[in-house]
Amino acid sequence: MKKDQNMNRIHHFRRISVIVTVFITVFVGIASPCALWAEELDGMTRYMKMFGTDYTIGSLTPTVCDLMEVKYPEKCTAPTVAPVVEMAKKKLDGRKIERALIFCGDAIGETIISEHPEMYQPIADMSDYRARCTCVMQSVTPVSFSTIFTGAPPEVHGIQVYKRPVQKTDTIFDAYVRAGKRVAIISVAECSVGLIFKERPIDYHQFNTDEEAFQCAKKIVADPACDYDLIVVYDGGYDSTMHRFGTRSPQALAALARSAERYQELVALTEKHWTNLDCLTVFLSDHGSHDNENGKGTHGTEMKDDMLLNHFYKIQVKK
Repeated sequence: MKKDQNMNRIHHFRRISVIVTVFITVFVGIASPCALWAEELDGMTRYMKMFGTDYTIGSLTPTVCDLMEVKYPEKCTAPTVAPVVEMAKKKLDGRKIERALIFCGDAIGETIISEHPEMYQPIADMSDYRARCTCVMQSVTPVSFSTIFTGAPPEVHGIQVYKRPVQKTDTIFDAYVRAGKRVAIISVAECSVGLIFKERPIDYHQFNTDEEAFQCAKKIVADPACDYDLIVVYDGGYDSTMHRFGTRSPQALAALARSAERYQELVALTEKHWTNLDCLTVFLSDHGSHDNENGKGTHGTEMKDDMLLNHFYKIQVKK
């Protein structure tokens, strides 16, 4: 009898152990990923995880700051594109980048680039690194460029929908000013880049058209007296055209080609006129695009056509 009682106790204990083990396994198995997701649930990391990329559009700011040895903006948490930094160390024998040109082609996502290698493969070929990165939500211009130039997610930098107030969060432009460097933004006057980064002690060259802005950029790059350390050139031709005619319309594809050509022309000018400097040139975009049910181009969603971008980095060694 006593033996049977002991055996019953053992079986009862085992049943309880199994129940507890199953509960812990199920609970931990569900709760741990949720806890990890909650811990990383910022507006940049979320989409890096969703699309399996190592970088976000916000990676531009810490990468350029590292290359030029400038302290990050206050809220910058985006990951650096480490391969670019490592390549620069090798190519420059440990020297820092002295001048950077950043070309911003609006709404040019990975999908449309991959469909037109005849336009963008030359940029990939001339570049040292092609960083596959993700956008943030909403995938619209003021939200995206705020992340690009603060290195912070939308919930931190504060612009989360299509509104264009002056960005009050610390940016790469503020960081460069504190480091004693000169900055120029070249754009059309009424674009987001031309509006949300106002009220800073930097130079704004603003025009009525992208072509006028591009001609200004060419003059500045070719000017022997140029003393800017960071030059940002905005080109919104593809974005504005695809909204009117569709992402793959002949008009939009012509604008897409123009953006690629303009960047290549500016790179050629840096290679001709900046030979005494170690330089960086970057081609980037803020978000992608897709066609709506009416055949017009749009963006702002989490679909891959809107969210996946390629940023191209080129390191130029002085002669």
